Amino acid sequence: MGIINRVRGILWARVAKVNGIAKARIARMDAEQPSSDSPGDTFRAALMVGNGGFIEWNTGSLDNDDHWHRLDFSGDVYRDVTWGYDEDGTECWIISTNKTARPIIVAKSDGSDNWVPSGSSNWVTVKPTGGPWAGTWNFRGYRCGRGDHTNNNRATFMMAGMNNSILSTYVQGGITDAANWSQNYRAFDDSGTNSAIYGLTWNRESADSDSIFALTIGADVWMSTNGTGSGDDGDWTMVFESPGTAVTQMWNLQYGNNVWVGGGTNAQGKGNLTGSGGGTGSWGHFARPANRAMRGAATNMSGTWVLGGNDGYIWYSTDDAASWAEVRVPDNQGGSTYRDWYDVAYDNDGTWVACGERAYAVSTDNGQTWTSSNTLNGNATYNAIAFNVTNTSQ
Repeated sequence: MGIINRVRGILWARVAKVNGIAKARIARMDAEQPSSDSPGDTFRAALMVGNGGFIEWNTGSLDNDDHWHRLDFSGDVYRDVTWGYDEDGTECWIISTNKTARPIIVAKSDGSDNWVPSGSSNWVTVKPTGGPWAGTWNFRGYRCGRGDHTNNNRATFMMAGMNNSILSTYVQGGITDAANWSQNYRAFDDSGTNSAIYGLTWNRESADSDSIFALTIGADVWMSTNGTGSGDDGDWTMVFESPGTAVTQMWNLQYGNNVWVGGGTNAQGKGNLTGSGGGTGSWGHFARPANRAMRGAATNMSGTWVLGGNDGYIWYSTDDAASWAEVRVPDNQGGSTYRDWYDVAYDNDGTWVACGERAYAVSTDNGQTWTSSNTLNGNATYNAIAFNVTNTSQ
């Protein structure tokens, strides 16, 4: 009997589910035993990005300022970050930027143990040149997300621009080759208006019948089976049109445990929560936990959700978004200043990190209590955070 160390190229320690079955319930696969989570397999890295061209990386204690290290690409604004594998199974980090000449920067592992893209030489700029659109990319990057690296008919990574509902997807080939990043210009907006793609995600389902990619334009939801918008049944289809001005932006869209959740704001800047009970599902507005603007969401893929918002508010749910509790987290431990929380990520091992305006915060009890800090490297504003783990929403 052998030992399984990886599933589809992914370290066993970073896997939460296989074909919908929780890792803890799997004793054998093809008569072989999964490996234990040895220290070498559980290396955890976090990247937090934001204004000023800063990349903060951490491989130690997440609530310790001294364990966060800065890589400074001064001048850019980093909007989003994601981690995953390219089509040959090599781990990569993707960051979307506000520069039209370099809307994406990519770091690809050199294969070494405990790899972190901690130096400027690790990062390569990419400006998409692939089809089907034959125009020249002249858009700032906004959102990015990971897809399915095991299927060469689906998007492996995705990046959305800030206007003209433009989407770029990478499927296969050299990930830093601009020709391997497609350009889909105004492909999802019947009116052709100058719209931004605010949310971008995949449901982590490998079966063809279950795979769904989703994005939000304004507050409308579009879905595709392959994320590229091409091929049989792969076209993007609007599945939810937000009524009136109920929601003007859905800032983030995530999936977990057969539930989609997106936090947003309405025309008055108040909060709304949109979602569906799975698949194309029955979309609508959830009973919102409070009348406040909501932003980044994350889930542990097992029913617990954490959602960041403006003015220091964070919400958590332990029943798959059916009900929510609210906490207010200052920007520094024991302080009384409350700022906006833009994004949340989960490390697959009990720890949640929220980041935002000049601060970050850490929770180890599913969002009930938080340790926060605003003294990290000059009070920079952080727009997004991600971990090098699979089967979490980020």
